[in-house]
Amino acid sequence: MNWKTTFVAVAVMSVVFAQETVKEPPAEFNRGIELLQNGDYDGAIAKWEQALQKDSTLAAAWFNMAIAYDMQGQDSAAISCYHRAADLNPADPDPWIYLAQLHRKRQEPYLAAQAYEKAVELKPDSPELFNGLAIAYDQLNELQPALNAINKAIALDSFYISAWANKVIIHNHLGQYDSAVFYGEKVVSQYSDEPVTWAQIGLAYHKLGNDNKAMVAVDSALAIFDGLAMGHYYRAMILLSLGNPNEAVDEIENAVELFEPYREEAAEEPEFKVLIKLNRFKKLIEGE
Repeated sequence: MNWKTTFVAVAVMSVVFAQETVKEPPAEFNRGIELLQNGDYDGAIAKWEQALQKDSTLAAAWFNMAIAYDMQGQDSAAISCYHRAADLNPADPDPWIYLAQLHRKRQEPYLAAQAYEKAVELKPDSPELFNGLAIAYDQLNELQPALNAINKAIALDSFYISAWANKVIIHNHLGQYDSAVFYGEKVVSQYSDEPVTWAQIGLAYHKLGNDNKAMVAVDSALAIFDGLAMGHYYRAMILLSLGNPNEAVDEIENAVELFEPYREEAAEEPEFKVLIKLNRFKKLIEGE
């Protein structure tokens, strides 16, 4: 994963309580839904297990049981149940959607991408799913497929701000900084309070050698949300380029405090190699 990136989140799917419509399910099935809605996850699972003893092909029971396990953080059981539900009802995209989200949460982009691919096959009119697929591809460094997927999301919904913002991120990862600036400025012209896009514009301007515009953009991001780690990280790059190494280290410290993985990222960042002669930076990247 590229730790410099904070993608604009995929919309979280609402909990869906699958209902069996083909045939009347066992009474335990409906009782399980009632228990889950009341927050009794273990009770719900027990009821669905009883229902599955009577009919092991009840896809909705497997799916709802997966949700209950998922909500309790029992990931392995949830994954197994989602797959069983998908096998039993191959036309239903929901198990794949929930699997994709679970694998994203577990930072497993390869498995998330596989699940999103299945989901978009079954639900090709969903911009949210193409947005999620683009994020997974980007995290796998499959950048052209990521751009294709995000463009599909935007084609389906031209007002989908999350997709536009993620498009800017992907253009930066492709090294297409002019495109990142162009699309980024389109986004903030409509949504001026979107801090991630402001930060990405700042990175693009920095890479293009225009640090004055870069600083304006990054400062705009941090004025909106000072807790944006990437904003502080990019500000460090700009400050260093402007000849302020000590202030750059201050901002790297801020970024690391907000998001620990930036410590390792800073240690590997070519632009920061010059800072290794500073004791503060050396201690920072060594975790002292």
